[in-house]
Amino acid sequence: MVQYDAVDQSGCIELVKDQRIVYFHVSDFPNAEIQPQLNERIKCLVVESEDNLKANCIVRLDIKNSVQKVDPYTELLAEMNKAQSKRLSRKSVLTRLRLLNDTEIRHPSVESVESVESVESVESVE
Repeated sequence: MVQYDAVDQSGCIELVKDQRIVYFHVSDFPNAEIQPQLNERIKCLVVESEDNLKANCIVRLDIKNSVQKVDPYTELLAEMNKAQSKRLSRKSVLTRLRLLNDTEIRHPSVESVESVESVESVESVE
């Protein structure tokens, strides 16, 4: 980017390959709230209009310029929500495990040898 006028919210970009000048408006950027920076690396579609070239669909290549700063308070709220979500999910899993343990059906063990012997005798009859 070669020039940017904050009042008009427009500027011009010099193309790397053929040093042509392309004009843009800040609304062509994905996040118009972040002002374009001089020497910021971008990619864009070049559209021919009337007597000049216009940039369209501009994508910022410099991450540091494209990411809006997060308010520390917002970041703190996000962390608190994340911690609470983990706590609640862990709590619900523990509750489910307790319910499963409480309702577990206990099967009596087979202690009678006679019933096993009778099954063996039936098998031998066949």
